Amino acid sequence: MSSTILLEKLIDIEKSIGVEPESLIRHKVLEAQEYLLRTQGFFSTGLRGPGDEEHPQREALLRAFSLRREPS
Repeated sequence: MSSTILLEKLIDIEKSIGVEPESLIRHKVLEAQEYLLRTQGFFSTGLRGPGDEEHPQREALLRAFSLRREPS
């Protein structure tokens, strides 16, 4: 994983807050999450859906990633 790319994405999100529409910021957050999941070996095709609907598949992957990283 390129931590530089992830950091650039996060900085872009930070700079967008209060400047760009919430929907665009949300899109950028999802993009950063998917990048992290892809770089950690998760398959993330089709995780984004239209509008502000919940994404149970993405949430399940994030939960699985979190559980996988918890100390034993």
